[in-house]
Amino acid sequence: MKPIPLWAVAMRPEGYSPFRQTPAASKEIAERAVERYRKMHEKEGNNFFLEIFDDVIKVQKWHGSRKDHIKNLFYVESWFSEPMYQCFDLKTAERVFKFDEIVKCYKKGSAPLVTKSFDEARQYYGSSMTGFKYQIQPIEPPENIFNWFHPDIELFDTLEEGAEAYTREQWEQLQINLKVKIETQLLDYEDIPNVPEDAIDWSNWKPEPPKQGLFLIAAFDSEDGPVLWWADTKAESKEG
Repeated sequence: MKPIPLWAVAMRPEGYSPFRQTPAASKEIAERAVERYRKMHEKEGNNFFLEIFDDVIKVQKWHGSRKDHIKNLFYVESWFSEPMYQCFDLKTAERVFKFDEIVKCYKKGSAPLVTKSFDEARQYYGSSMTGFKYQIQPIEPPENIFNWFHPDIELFDTLEEGAEAYTREQWEQLQINLKVKIETQLLDYEDIPNVPEDAIDWSNWKPEPPKQGLFLIAAFDSEDGPVLWWADTKAESKEG
């Protein structure tokens, strides 16, 4: 008897890099997940990415073991009820709700609101056009931190679409947006136990901050080696 195929959503972190798979509960769920990503880029007007979308995000049969598929299962029915954007004030809400997606709204002194309705968000924030002073907060990174970024970075990112590196002005603005100073740590694979140079699974690596008061907001591979971004809230830019 033939084994039942397992399915995944496959993405390329960069245009010519290998696909990296994330398990899906079924082919139908994987297809819906890919379509959700496509619609997000359509609503955002991201024409550059839409031109290459089919070469960057697609449905694939799972290449790994059934055990790993079960262990790392991510795309399930409940994922479609998860928010894809965040907002912290009414001004940001006015922008992100145009994308016709589920949004998680934050306001000081209140529990977060998860909704797809801009009217609900407007009531949540009231008539004031200001929410609370935002600052990126520590979260628990995933078990595998390979090419992981804190979700708030995408919301406040300043890197232009298609660009491979920040300009000095963009890098400074990102730190102002996040209300932190970002310390970059470049490492060598020889300094990381149990993580070979060609690995895409960094589950065995739990990096420690180079000094007290920092928390991890990104971990990714580069031509020069693994890179970690650490947020320092005490060194927040005075411009922020």
